Amino acid sequence: QITLAFVASVAAFFAFNQVKAFKQFELLKYLEQQHIVEARRTVWNEIIDKVPHDHWWRENKDLERQASLVCASFNTVAGILHSDWLPFLSRFFAKHWAVTIVAQYEGLRPLIEERQRKNGHTYMGEFEWLYKRAKPHAVHYLKARQLLTERTGRETLAP
Repeated sequence: QITLAFVASVAAFFAFNQVKAFKQFELLKYLEQQHIVEARRTVWNEIIDKVPHDHWWRENKDLERQASLVCASFNTVAGILHSDWLPFLSRFFAKHWAVTIVAQYEGLRPLIEERQRKNGHTYMGEFEWLYKRAKPHAVHYLKARQLLTERTGRETLAP
């Protein structure tokens, strides 16, 4: 019976790790879909790197669609992570995707805040939750951005 209990424990351990790996892979696969990658690239190049004028989303519907896709994709992943019983996954994304999450959230913050005023403070709440978890892991990005701002007056830094 001891051997059977040991074998069952080992099998349960491997099954648990398989579930973790599968969920992580599926979330990564979702975030790495071509249209989502292109949307993040557009946000980097057109919003984070260029610092467009206030309310850019009202005048550029293409850019607004790309920004909305980025918000929705991170909000979806964050919702899954926030409700998940595997805290390892949220730590993984908060740590290894920290710069992307922080830069994208901060670049899109004016859009998110306007929509929160219109739709309620919980709009993109899961994306905000993930941003708060990721921010401590993006210290090098935040320091580089601050240094660039001090030296050039430019307020953002796209990695």
